[in-house]
Amino acid sequence: MNDLFLMHTHYLPMPLLQSANIVGAIIVPDFYADMNQYYWNKPVGYSNIFSYLSDIIIELPPNIVWHYSIENINMVQKKEWLPLLKGTKINSIQLFHSKDNPYYSYNNGLSAHGRELLSALSENHFILDLSHVNDKHLYGICKLYDGIISISHCGCSELYRER
Repeated sequence: MNDLFLMHTHYLPMPLLQSANIVGAIIVPDFYADMNQYYWNKPVGYSNIFSYLSDIIIELPPNIVWHYSIENINMVQKKEWLPLLKGTKINSIQLFHSKDNPYYSYNNGLSAHGRELLSALSENHFILDLSHVNDKHLYGICKLYDGIISISHCGCSELYRER
């Protein structure tokens, strides 16, 4: 089997670890006890990113290069926390997942706090993940962000329009 690098995964299934050559992964932490029970057999919930990072929930073979991507921006809570997260395994932060937040609204786009967040993310060298962002806002945000951008998955609404 080919070498696999998983771009956005919440866990690594044991059968895949045993049968494929996984060389790396971007893991999205879950903060809810039921999901951590399901994924990692550890029924622990977390209130913020620091409580998650202080626990050792993920145990992977040493040959796998892995990092975190924060999908739930609310777990970061304050842009002032970003410098404290440098040097951790977090390298990517998603602006929006499924609910509006202080930085981005699906219908209205980036807020003033969102513009400040983009600046802080860039200053601290985080990858901005624009997955799930409304496609009508993507290009404008890309023009504003002075750093690396990733989009691991999106809705691509143009594909769904009737022709």
